[in-house]
Amino acid sequence: MGKSICITHGKDVDGLSSAAIVKMVTNADVILSDYDTIISDLTMVEKVDELYICDLGMNDRTEEGFLKQVKRIRKFAKVTLLDHHPMTPSVHSSLKKMGVKVYHNLNECASVIVYLALKHKTKESAKLLASYGAITDYLDLGPEASGIIEMYDRQFLLLEATLLSHAMGRKTDLRFRHRLVDALSEGVFPHQIQGITKYSSEQAEKVSLLMKSVKTKGKKKKGLAYFLTEEHSTGNVANLLPGAFGVKVGLSLKLNSRDESYDVSARGLSSFNGHLGDIMAKVSSKVGGYGGGHRLASGARIPPGSVTKFLNAFDKEVLAAQR
Repeated sequence: MGKSICITHGKDVDGLSSAAIVKMVTNADVILSDYDTIISDLTMVEKVDELYICDLGMNDRTEEGFLKQVKRIRKFAKVTLLDHHPMTPSVHSSLKKMGVKVYHNLNECASVIVYLALKHKTKESAKLLASYGAITDYLDLGPEASGIIEMYDRQFLLLEATLLSHAMGRKTDLRFRHRLVDALSEGVFPHQIQGITKYSSEQAEKVSLLMKSVKTKGKKKKGLAYFLTEEHSTGNVANLLPGAFGVKVGLSLKLNSRDESYDVSARGLSSFNGHLGDIMAKVSSKVGGYGGGHRLASGARIPPGSVTKFLNAFDKEVLAAQR
């Protein structure tokens, strides 16, 4: 077997589960990436026979650079893209013309897509990894995911997935996350991984305190509630806002100390009629940033000094979507 590399989203369970399944099958070297580092990570790919790209969507700012790097890599390696983020028809067409294997489905999480693509080569534990990704990405009701999950004890899967998610919220260094990928690829249950229960418990305590803080320090606009946080996992904070303020959309922002930009996450209730990914892409672009995502979960990075404009524009779009 030739050398394989897997570049995956390194900040959530779905991305790590995707990488673990790929590693299980190919023994790939894993690169934990993000939406704003995917291009630079791709430029480092050399002397490889096969490249897997998992759970990393593109936006208007990254499409051109992404396609350029994939075209370069295709000259010496097979490339497989497995993703569930929105993809324009032109990008999909360009990838296919390059000979890239594309597995794309908006209705399933990335790890379920990876499992389905590689299931004839995987071990039984790959189904569990796909389940963890689906549960933590709130896509456990997907047509394929629901069928996998009902084969197991649901409470056990919820516990294992939550242990992973909470531990990642508490312990953010790359070394720890690589250790998670390695253990998961070997079929180790999350509760058996050293440090998981400790970090998870610490994060749970942190979330319980955040619930009180969000209620007292968060702010409500006409259509959404928002909170400026120092937490690494802005998505977890955004999830707390609808319950605290009785709204359908929660939005959290975190200052990035490197360049004073802001990382943004939005989460919506199932009753929200709009598409947060589309709203995020539109509004972040309007203020000079970039972002996107799914119907009820999205993220962005916006430049310094744009928070007020961004919040006002986002609130306006949320209200319009519910009319």
